[in-house]
Amino acid sequence: MKNYILCVFVCLYLASCKEKKVIQGFDSLAWKTSKMGCEGNRLAKVNLILTNKKEWLGIDDDEIVELLGRPERSYYYERNVRAFGYYLTSGKQCDSTQIGFGNRLIVEFNATGYSKRIFLERD
Repeated sequence: MKNYILCVFVCLYLASCKEKKVIQGFDSLAWKTSKMGCEGNRLAKVNLILTNKKEWLGIDDDEIVELLGRPERSYYYERNVRAFGYYLTSGKQCDSTQIGFGNRLIVEFNATGYSKRIFLERD
């Protein structure tokens, strides 16, 4: 009986482990170090994301946070749909004397927490 319980726990543990998502050519560390898009480094990297959208769709929210870091803005919609926002360019979020906020990359998730849409939002 003890062996059976141990086997079940081992199987559950192995099933819960998943591989880290790697997007070829995307420098996750460089993206994360450009806080709030104030350095302007993210604008060049967003083209890689948009041209390889299919690789980014269907990823769960934890993997997105692993790749892009914590979101700088969060949006909550009805029916448990939400989105993460990441600034691409400097704006009011970097310097309060600027007129508008910087452009953003929006990653929208379905109710089960998987990315369903990626797009740019301009202020």
